[in-house]
Amino acid sequence: LFRSQRLQEEGVSEAAIQDSEQIMRNEFAALQNQIVLLKQKQWRLIETLRQLETEKVDLENTVVDESQRQARDQGDTSRLKQDKSSEASPSDSDDDNFRVDAVEEDTDDDENTFFDTRDFLSSSSFKSDRSDLRISSFSSDDDDHHATESKGDIDPSIRSVGGNFPYVKRRKKLPDPKEKEKGVSLWSLIKDNIGKDLTKVCLPVYFNEPISSLQKCFEDLEYSYLLDRAHQWGKQVSHHPMVVACHCEGTGWRFWG
Repeated sequence: LFRSQRLQEEGVSEAAIQDSEQIMRNEFAALQNQIVLLKQKQWRLIETLRQLETEKVDLENTVVDESQRQARDQGDTSRLKQDKSSEASPSDSDDDNFRVDAVEEDTDDDENTFFDTRDFLSSSSFKSDRSDLRISSFSSDDDDHHATESKGDIDPSIRSVGGNFPYVKRRKKLPDPKEKEKGVSLWSLIKDNIGKDLTKVCLPVYFNEPISSLQKCFEDLEYSYLLDRAHQWGKQVSHHPMVVACHCEGTGWRFWG
């Protein structure tokens, strides 16, 4: 209105004023339409961003769930393999318990079988009658059997020399192994230890008996009375009986090994 009055004061015709106003209305209408379109694009862009954010969160949740599921599946598979391997072979704990029990049994047997040779040789009963010097841990049946063998198997000429020495029954073979020995190969080691803790895997070594070097030394020293007899016979045969020890002494002889 202010512009039209000013244009009229300047002498512009009414038709020109209306035309100019119409042009301005058209331009403002076009500008308004452009603004509305830009606003709509802005809203569509914001909605698209929200949708993308939602899809991103859903995708992250899906990835996490899938990773957890795969981890559970792998854990179930490893446990299944471990169960199968434990069914195929004894478990580590059973093996350890079995070995501990076997060692305890062998220890009990060793306590009954082996004795201190030094105490035995230095005791006063060493020079007593042969029947009094038999090992007390043997049963009565073994005592009768030993007495029969001592009379029938030993050479009378040898038995007559140094008659105060005892007769001790010697074992003729090693005891049977506690475990059945298996074939050792790279494939068997890999197959038997799938899913197991490698720090508990047993070495592929099997012993017939858990005997120490000291016990073996004492057992061999029980033959020392043969050296006494050999010393009485002469120097030609004194080197024949074999003994394993660091140092031992007898009647008229001394041995370092």
